[in-house]
Amino acid sequence: MNADVTLLNEIYQNSHTAIKAMSVILPKTQNTPLFDCLFSQICEYRSIANSARTLLEELNAVPMNESFLDKSVFYFCLGYASFGKNSCKRAAKLLSFGSREGIFDITEFVNCCDGACEKSRKLAYRLIKTEEKNICKMNEFL
Repeated sequence: MNADVTLLNEIYQNSHTAIKAMSVILPKTQNTPLFDCLFSQICEYRSIANSARTLLEELNAVPMNESFLDKSVFYFCLGYASFGKNSCKRAAKLLSFGSREGIFDITEFVNCCDGACEKSRKLAYRLIKTEEKNICKMNEFL
């Protein structure tokens, strides 16, 4: 598999993981500022995922299926965190943790896929910046 397809698949999967995690919390959120923040973050991740899909299609590739087992435990934790006392804080901590993991994953793939084209690399850096921004936003809810 070429470097672009590998990197773009990781960008796509990382974005979809974030969308799914936030989608678990969003309907249970009673804190309006957190709700608004999550909604705008979901929109940004969708934009990144759509860009990755478009670039993959230009390469005659499609996004690979994600691993259900790897992410199912994370989703369970997010669903649990959205209930009870301090759910806003707990959700912010888990989402911040997820963004940190996302930064590590994408950075690792950028470094491994040194043959990837500029478009793919720019999209990866956009995702990293989005993750960094999300950490800062989630810190406001702690």
